[in-house]
Amino acid sequence: MSIRRLIRPIRIAFFVLFAVSFALTLGSPALRAQSVPCLVGHGAGPNGWIREDDTPVGRLLRDADALHNDPSPQVTELYRNVLTAAENLPDVDTCKARAFFYAALYFRGSDAEKGLALEQRSVAIDENVLPAGHPRRILDLRDLAGFYAFAHQPAQAERLYQQVVSLLDTMQGLTSLERMFTFMTVADFYEHQKNFSKAEALYRNAVDASASLQPSLRSTALMARSGLARVLGEEGKQDEAHALLNEPTPPILPPPVPGTSVPRPDLSAPMAEIAQAAQYASGRNFQGAEASYLRAIAALEKMNHPAATRYLIATLDGLGELYRQQHRDADSEAVLLRAFRLWEAAANAPGTKRAAPPDLQTLLLIYKDEGRLGEIEPLYTRALEIEEQLPEKNDFVVTAMLTDLAYIYCQERKYEAALPLYQRVLAIHKAKWGPDDPKLASTLDQYAEVLEKLNRPDEAAALRARSSRLTSSAHN
Repeated sequence: MSIRRLIRPIRIAFFVLFAVSFALTLGSPALRAQSVPCLVGHGAGPNGWIREDDTPVGRLLRDADALHNDPSPQVTELYRNVLTAAENLPDVDTCKARAFFYAALYFRGSDAEKGLALEQRSVAIDENVLPAGHPRRILDLRDLAGFYAFAHQPAQAERLYQQVVSLLDTMQGLTSLERMFTFMTVADFYEHQKNFSKAEALYRNAVDASASLQPSLRSTALMARSGLARVLGEEGKQDEAHALLNEPTPPILPPPVPGTSVPRPDLSAPMAEIAQAAQYASGRNFQGAEASYLRAIAALEKMNHPAATRYLIATLDGLGELYRQQHRDADSEAVLLRAFRLWEAAANAPGTKRAAPPDLQTLLLIYKDEGRLGEIEPLYTRALEIEEQLPEKNDFVVTAMLTDLAYIYCQERKYEAALPLYQRVLAIHKAKWGPDDPKLASTLDQYAEVLEKLNRPDEAAALRARSSRLTSSAHN
């Protein structure tokens, strides 16, 4: 019996993703790929880009994104469907270019050449449709360079990055956020090439660009400062690196909470600590990272504000993963359980933005290693209850939790308890995609395996035959 998404990489530098959350709806299209399904080049919005969730391509991308780009057969099939739908769009539709871009990001992890080819097609559409001075054009060069770098073609990547840097001096229309992230992207390339002097200069440009960010995006400035501090450390300038991260930061205020008049707290101090923790962790200074996380947690605890609670949950989650990496499973368990209880308490609070659930799968690994899987059952049950009560529940999150819980039951040989969970997963899939969708195949196989354990071979054989038919139809 397998479990999808059971093992996730340790994300000690989760601060980077967390800080970007403010920017995702306003910043560069490259960074928005994980949260904005489809963008077209007209209408209101930053740089003239607006969301197009209700197009067929947009709906497919939104569904794929809900699974967090895990390399599972189900998500791979979704992105194949994205490409099929995109091919039906005319070449003058920039939504087609965005679809190719998001699919390229997904496929490059398993097939770098395919990812690069899709990104090249995306860029070609934009070059034919958008005027020469459009800000998307410089971002296209940046993104294409990133694909070359990922495909281990550094010479081509550097050639494009040099064009990007030269254009940044004259290109109009880029936001301060886009300029900052573009400088950071090129700096990151040179950092990986061990050219720390060039990386330092580019990170300094990114820091300068971040000075013009609007207040709601100030948290992202810490990303530029963290990158610069990291490179300074590589150059042996440790004192300058620590001084940079310890400099006072402008106030970082979270977005207002609808329906409340509670003053927004200044998050600059705890977020600086989180940045420092990521810096320490990247150098495997676990003691320093832990101390910074604990200071951030202490500061967030005092704020008594929904936005601070969301950061607190994420910070506890990061600390729990740090402990897990050090094989301090008891400490990791305690921290992650606390994060879960905070999330549980805040999940349905009126007028608040829902926090992302903490990392149940790290807890699942801990309990599995220690033969205590039964203890995580109530957590999954409660998490499912919360997710299913949301006005706009995410069916993908629900089915993933159902599948994980079914895995737990199967590991404990509670096959009768797993059956209704797989039945619910099948029902959700059938309602969403219909009875003949190939995405049902993997669930049918798992369900069949449970039926075989219960000595119901005829039913299992029927399900496996149906799974085989769906798989064959997907390849025809």
